[in-house]
Amino acid sequence: MIIDSEFLTMKDKEYSNKLFLNFSYLRTNTLIRSNRHKDAIAEYSRILLMAEQSRDTFPWQN
Repeated sequence: MIIDSEFLTMKDKEYSNKLFLNFSYLRTNTLIRSNRHKDAIAEYSRILLMAEQSRDTFPWQN
């Protein structure tokens, strides 16, 4: 799914970021339970990178 960020309000962006993080977190846990630790580390790194790049849209992280 592609979301055009120009048409999203700040609240929409915050919500879509939270959805992304929740999905990635669940995926990371599933990978760990499946003994796919390298994939889980890669997924977790992606979460951290995404959070770092869009820190301004994560007011609850500051």
